[in-house]
Amino acid sequence: MARVPIGGVIALEGVQTGDGRIIADGALEWADLPLPLAWLQEEQHSMPAGGVQVGIITELARSVGGEIRWAGFVDDEIPQGAEVIRRLNAGTAPMGSRWGISIDADDYEVELVAPDGAQDDGMMIL
Repeated sequence: MARVPIGGVIALEGVQTGDGRIIADGALEWADLPLPLAWLQEEQHSMPAGGVQVGIITELARSVGGEIRWAGFVDDEIPQGAEVIRRLNAGTAPMGSRWGISIDADDYEVELVAPDGAQDDGMMIL
C-alpha cells in the first residue's frame, strides 16, 4: 500500500461558518485514532452518500485560532485514492489544490442564538 501524506484543518471552533453555525471553543471531541478518511464521490448534503474509505486520519490536535488540525494519508493504490491525489495535484479538486473536509458529529447539543441586532419575530427557520 502506498501512503501519500495529507492533512490540514478539519474544523474550526469559535468561528462562524458561511451558513451561520458556530462550534463552541473546546467543544469538539473525537474517537481514538486512527479514524477512517472517506471520499464522497457525489456530494449530497442532508443525505448519506456512501463514501469510500481512501485513507486514515492518524493525528488530530487543537491549534491556534480555533483550528482543529489533522494529518494522515491517502492510499493511492486503490482507484478512488489515486483519483483524490490526482485531482489535488492537478488543481481540479473542489477548491483547486484543496478539498473541503466534513466532520461527522454524532453527539451534540444545539443552542439557537440570534445574530447581534436581530429582531425576534417569533419565527425560526431550520
